[in-house]
Amino acid sequence: MTLRSILNNIWRAKATDRAIGITLAFCLFALIACKFVLAEYASSLLIPSYIIVFGLISVISFQKPFWGIAVIAVGLPVELLLPPISFATSLYPIMGAATLCGYLFHELFVRRVQPVFTWTHVLGALFVLWFSLSNPNAAFVVGNRSWFFTFLQLLVLLWLTTQLVNTREKERKLLLAFAIASVVSALFAIPQVTYGMDSATSIRATGLTGHPNGAARIYVLAIMFLAYFVFTVKRRSSQYLSLIGIAILFAALAATVSRTGLLLLLTAGGSVLVFPGRQLKRKKIEVLSSLLLGALFVVPSDYWRIAAGILSSIVTGTDSVGFRYMQWEAGFQMWRDHFLSGVGVGQFQTTIPFYGTQFTPFYGLGYVSHNFILGLLAETGIIGAMLFVGICCATILALIRAIGKTSIENKLPLYVWLTALIIILLGGSTADIHFDKMLWFLLGIKGLNKKPVCFSTTAAHGHRYSRPIGAISCSSHFFYQ
Repeated sequence: MTLRSILNNIWRAKATDRAIGITLAFCLFALIACKFVLAEYASSLLIPSYIIVFGLISVISFQKPFWGIAVIAVGLPVELLLPPISFATSLYPIMGAATLCGYLFHELFVRRVQPVFTWTHVLGALFVLWFSLSNPNAAFVVGNRSWFFTFLQLLVLLWLTTQLVNTREKERKLLLAFAIASVVSALFAIPQVTYGMDSATSIRATGLTGHPNGAARIYVLAIMFLAYFVFTVKRRSSQYLSLIGIAILFAALAATVSRTGLLLLLTAGGSVLVFPGRQLKRKKIEVLSSLLLGALFVVPSDYWRIAAGILSSIVTGTDSVGFRYMQWEAGFQMWRDHFLSGVGVGQFQTTIPFYGTQFTPFYGLGYVSHNFILGLLAETGIIGAMLFVGICCATILALIRAIGKTSIENKLPLYVWLTALIIILLGGSTADIHFDKMLWFLLGIKGLNKKPVCFSTTAAHGHRYSRPIGAISCSSHFFYQ
């Protein structure tokens, strides 16, 4: 298949998933070339190259909306490759708009697919409505950023994920694409680190993500996803490649010098042991052996020297852990002073100096809450925090119900999604993740495993109607049960 035929099929929405995957891989390497080659040696070609690459991605997102939502998720491990856009803050709104328009046109208008609505969507909408009405000045106009627009985008991402990631085949493609992008980011992270006496004096790797702790969370998720492929693929060569990828990601995780990342990895390793299926016993040993070999031969001893101080720093509150304790105490007091509606979304940083932390942040940390629950309480009050916790609980319960109703051979991907969501939420114990794209993407996963249903019963006027699979029609209960 020639490049011309691939591009022609993409334009006419006839391209196969394999052709689209090859095209997106080309776009990834083109972005790497733009970042590290053209920006240094041929800057005049940079803007035309970006226009071509993102024009192609936008066409794919419109013609194949599933791949549009996949590009948004897969872009997180390589976010540094995306150029800033002054009028839209980043390229994500543009890609999201192309995906949304593609879904509305191809799925609703052409195929007449019945959309799915869940309690997660309703609670998400109520959360956005609450903080917008309770503190409108903070929600709509803060400097050059609109938090309402930010969370509206996240709400659309959540809704589109539910509509488009709805079969096991799509889930596998998404997991694989995310894992590949994460491994590429990890290869850049490994040589970036310089170990010091502790995490504060180390030069921490970020890979292509832009932040060491965010990179650590992404690498742990990718390790989980590659473990899934070790369990499910039949070809030994593919299993070995997945194990090699796990070792690379583990080395990159160590390069971030993230203590939270190590704790999340232990959580992921424990979840691997409880994956369902007796036939997976040997493969579980292979995955854990890959992590052990990576720990012994890939991760340097300097990392383990730093990691050994995790427990003592937590107990004594030294270095950056002590700074987080100060922020948590101040954030709790901020919530007590603004119990019902909070100080306004995004206003923690501007309000925290009034609560006794009027010093320059150290260890590279900023004036944020470093705990998403405390951040939600302080910024949106008790009502906003309860609504957001409700969003998380609704998705977790939906996945648990899906696991209980699914045959043993289909339980594994649901366990992977559930574990991934729990890992991100646990990572939020030391980070502000309530506006994290990966979290909102995972909140949209429902484990429906049902193809979208078109209208199927011919009515008097020639239109076709049917009740949707995975949702109850709006004339009855409206919500997916």
